[in-house]
Formats: sequence, C-alpha cells, structure tokens
Amino acid sequence: MEPNDSAESKNAQAQSPESGPGFQSPPPGSYPPPGYYPPPAYGQVPYYQPPAPGYGAPYPPYGYARPVDPGESDASSCQLFGILSLVTVPFIFAIIALIRYNSYKRTGNGMHASAANTGRVCAIISLVMNSLALVGVILYFVFFIGVMGIMAFSS
Repeated sequence: MEPNDSAESKNAQAQSPESGPGFQSPPPGSYPPPGYYPPPAYGQVPYYQPPAPGYGAPYPPYGYARPVDPGESDASSCQLFGILSLVTVPFIFAIIALIRYNSYKRTGNGMHASAANTGRVCAIISLVMNSLALVGVILYFVFFIGVMGIMAFSS
C-alpha cells in the first residue's frame, strides 16, 4: 500500500496551485509582500497597538469631524467673497474679502494661503476694474451734461 500512498501524494502535490507551471517559490530569506503581516499567535500582542496614555491621542474614529484649522474659514471666506466681488456686488464683497484676508494673515498658519491669495487678488482686480468703470461713468455724465448745457445756451 505504500506505493499507492506515495502516488496519491505525488498527484496531490502535482495538482496544488503552488506547483503549477509558472509558480516560483520565493528565495530563502525573502520578505513577505508589502502590507502583509501574519496574524499573531494565541496570547501574543498584535502588531499594532494604540499609543499608551499620555503619548499622543490616536486618530478619531471614522465619522468624526477632523480638527479645524483656525485660518481655514478665513481663507475660504476670503476666496468666496473675492470671487463673488468679480461677479455680483463689487465694492461690498471686495472689501469683505480684504477684511477676511487680513483676518487670515493674523490667525492662519499659512496652510491655506492659496485660497486666501486667490480671494485677495480677485478683490483687488474687482476694485480696480469697478473703480475705473465708475470714473468712466462719472466722466461720461459730466461730459454729456456739459455738452447738453452748451447746446441749451446756444439755441
């Protein structure tokens, strides 16, 4: 019966996926694939442990709010009002955007500087363009009233 047992074990080994064509066993002393850690044996401490008390808090569980950066809301609102100043009420929103930018510079840590700078640049562009437009409208009416006044007195 021994020859049958050895033949059956050889057939079982030949049919296992580890011995098929293209399978190469890893070289001795190689490392497991990245991210793979064997499960701990019974009674052993798992690979990852949360930090001990007093050595930093672990990350909050999924679903909780992340910590808020004090300058994030100022930078976001500066960007919002700066962009709105280009599209809607220019002077009011541009001034609000510049005030929020100054508030961000006081409280922010520079992490959201691109949003704050976007709002500031949009607010400045809005103020310059709309100031030039206002001056143009004023000059137009002054010229129009002046011409109309001259025509009224000449006739």
